[in-house]
Amino acid sequence: REELESRFRARIRQEKLENARIVKAPPPKVGDLVTDPIEKHVNKRLLRQRSKIQNGLEEFLTRNSAQILCEFLQGVAISIVKVRAHSPRATQQIYYSITSDHDPAWVQKQLDVLSPKLRSQLALKENFGMTPNIRFVPYTHAQEVRRDHIWGIARQLQERIPMGGGFKPS
Repeated sequence: REELESRFRARIRQEKLENARIVKAPPPKVGDLVTDPIEKHVNKRLLRQRSKIQNGLEEFLTRNSAQILCEFLQGVAISIVKVRAHSPRATQQIYYSITSDHDPAWVQKQLDVLSPKLRSQLALKENFGMTPNIRFVPYTHAQEVRRDHIWGIARQLQERIPMGGGFKPS
């Protein structure tokens, strides 16, 4: 009888180990589709948080107090292009573009000083439990970046080709 119980317990242990392997196995990959429910939840939360941050900041930078808009930013028109972060509590990178005629370096300096104030206003307005840090990043179009890169290559080629045509090896 003890031998039967021992065999029975060994069989149960073996089944538990097999079940544990199945539970701990990573979810299968289906293209770019996320099948892990926890990762899916975190991604949805991050998306909701980004949209709340973008809408809140757009509102603060267009319809906020006269102290921020007129005195501190001196009438700068700023448009929020996108919000990026790796996780909901990580520092949120706010990509913005300036739609008025102001110095971009000055605007960046002012936004760096203003970001803690905007963060506290976001916490109150959007009712965040834990408001992440925000960092303003000037938005550069990929096309502009590529164009600058291409002009650099064109200048190098132009320097290597003499005025009368032909090609001198480097």
